[in-house]
Amino acid sequence: MTNLSILKRHFSPWYLGDIDSFFSFFEKTNESYPPHNIIREDDHNIVLQLAVAGISKQDIKVAVKDGYLNVSFDRGSDKDAQHQYRGIATRSFAKSFQLPENWEVTDAALENGLLEVKIEYVIPEHEREQVV
Repeated sequence: MTNLSILKRHFSPWYLGDIDSFFSFFEKTNESYPPHNIIREDDHNIVLQLAVAGISKQDIKVAVKDGYLNVSFDRGSDKDAQHQYRGIATRSFAKSFQLPENWEVTDAALENGLLEVKIEYVIPEHEREQVV
């Protein structure tokens, strides 16, 4: 059983029912491309989805450094002569999200044009309930 006051301190925006307030902690450094979803699976797990149709797994970089989750893609200068019209955007991008304290990226996977980055809240040792 988890101490409710600890959860309220870390999840207070969710207790107010406002997931956007929680993600105000995730400082975005760019506007809207690629579009993304934020899905709360439960009080300890979030999934960040980015729509990256037409981009292969090996071309996307997902990294965590100094408390920031960075997702980027560099299209380079290769012009594909085969395309008569390119309606699916595959332009370069870099998105950066500041991770709140005690949140860690646990996995990233690309399937069906959606990059899913799993983020988990890790209860610090000093806040865990100890049963004697």
